[in-house]
Amino acid sequence: MNKLRERGVANIFHMPLAVNVSRLEKTFAEKKQQDYLYEVSFLGNLYNNEFNFFDQIKNMPEYYRGFFDGLIQTQMQLYGYDVASNVITKEMFRKMKSFVSFQLDEELFIEEKEIFDNMLQKKVTVKERPEILRKISEKYQIAHFAPQADDTLTNVDFRGFADYTTEMPFIFRDSQINLNITLRSILSGIPLRCLDVMGAGGFLLSNYQPELAEYFVDGQEMVMYESHDDLLDKIEYYLVHEKEREEIALCGKEKIKKEFSYEKKLKEIFENVFGK
Repeated sequence: MNKLRERGVANIFHMPLAVNVSRLEKTFAEKKQQDYLYEVSFLGNLYNNEFNFFDQIKNMPEYYRGFFDGLIQTQMQLYGYDVASNVITKEMFRKMKSFVSFQLDEELFIEEKEIFDNMLQKKVTVKERPEILRKISEKYQIAHFAPQADDTLTNVDFRGFADYTTEMPFIFRDSQINLNITLRSILSGIPLRCLDVMGAGGFLLSNYQPELAEYFVDGQEMVMYESHDDLLDKIEYYLVHEKEREEIALCGKEKIKKEFSYEKKLKEIFENVFGK
């Protein structure tokens, strides 16, 4: 938002997304049996495909490769702070441009450096998600739902693509822990996945996100982790403490119903646009 305002966009607003809890409850009423009884579930692309744009950069000097590898490893240890955008200066990017080419639409409010930052942030996700799944699978049962598997994750139960309306809600409801690993290009916002999990009455365990901490109470409506070790500790704790886990899931669902319905969010939009 701030970047857009700096570029002359006068009227710009932001709010989290919404969830249709009524639709979910109707879906559950029609089918109550539990089919997805997993200890931990993760729904998310590993981006080990053509969308991993960073690895498509050719002829990058080893100096830069080493620098970016170190930056990626650093970012993997930090949540709530964007290393790439703050460390890669415009001068450094100008030197990099000879190895990267972009085609920008003149109407886009985005600079070439921001596109490169986004490519690097996605590369962090490409490395981070398999590493987290591998660590979890060494101790716990974990199911992974995505269009494409990673053959190196031999202990992960790969379940393939899950349909958003007919399968995802039941996965969220039935799994003991629903894991969110935010795509790193989402710098501060709440991924829709988090809201969908809570709206379905599932227990959400997510990495720290500033906006998630702003709208929800950690440990009461969902749970956030701040490192990979912290994640493993919290999985162990909440798998054992079933009653506490279920109470948190219930509070999360009630928060979604009260504050994140389409009716409430549309009302806020109209109030912002037209005034109260």
